[in-house]
Amino acid sequence: MFYALAVHGYETGLNEDDEAIAETITFIWDIGLVDDADNATVTAPAAAVIGNTETVTLNWSDLLPGGKYFGAISHQTPAGVEALTIINVDAGPEAEE
Repeated sequence: MFYALAVHGYETGLNEDDEAIAETITFIWDIGLVDDADNATVTAPAAAVIGNTETVTLNWSDLLPGGKYFGAISHQTPAGVEALTIINVDAGPEAEE
C-alpha cells in the first residue's frame, strides 16, 4: 500500500501574538498494488524500449466534479512490477446549482 498526503496552505501570516497561522486543506489518498476502480483506460505500445519515446494515453471516467484523484499506473516486466507512474487528476470546479 502507498499513501500520499497533500496539504494546501493559504492565508498564511502571523497572528497578534506573532505566531504563525495558516488556513489549510488536506487531501489523503491510499493506493494498493492491485487496486482497480475500473474507471480508467490506457492506450500504450505493448512494450517499451530504453531511449525511445512513445505516446501513452490515459482517459478517466465517472469522476465527480470538483474531486481530486490520485492513482498509479504500473509498469511490468516478466519479473513483476518494475515501476509506478503517479497520476494526479483535478476534475475541475464543481458545477454551480
